[in-house]
Amino acid sequence: MSFNQFKDSDKESVLIEDFRGSRTKRNFLCAFILFVSSLGFLVLGIFSCRGKNLILSFWSKQIIFYPQGIPQGILILVGGIAGLFISCFLWCQIFYNVGGGYDLFDKKRDIMYRFRWIFPRNNEHYYYESCKFPVKDIELILIKLNFYSKHVLYWETEDSILWFYQTFDRKEIEQKGTRLAAFLDVPLKIIDFWESTEEE
Repeated sequence: MSFNQFKDSDKESVLIEDFRGSRTKRNFLCAFILFVSSLGFLVLGIFSCRGKNLILSFWSKQIIFYPQGIPQGILILVGGIAGLFISCFLWCQIFYNVGGGYDLFDKKRDIMYRFRWIFPRNNEHYYYESCKFPVKDIELILIKLNFYSKHVLYWETEDSILWFYQTFDRKEIEQKGTRLAAFLDVPLKIIDFWESTEEE
């Protein structure tokens, strides 16, 4: 679906919500730190298994290198390999910008169009998925604010509750929910970790 199809719609009847996906500063930092630390563990594990001390500094006195790598060398080596696999997964997410995309709401055409970047699947040659359904089916915007995990934004239809967006940024998700509820002219319900409030 192209944006050209919505040129004849009024600006007031169209709302586009963009999503950053996996290309965030947090993910870049986590992937970089995990890659460097895992690489260090891998090198240390290899030298430990060979019974050699790689670190010629004060810190080398704090690390015991067992001959034949039993058991510390093997544990360090396995930890380094596992960390590299996880960091590669994170870098792939960043490369494909998994979760990034946009949602387009057109009240004039009664269409909600969702576009998201995803991981390649099997032999498929496209890296995105999309779907659409009537805007009028959305009856409620629901925000769940969590104390220990990501805040989640849903929209509710007559038949089900659909996931819309999640983030650690409370201000961002409240702004999105308020903007979307005002545009669609539907109630906004906020469920806090400690208390429940409802806004209309």
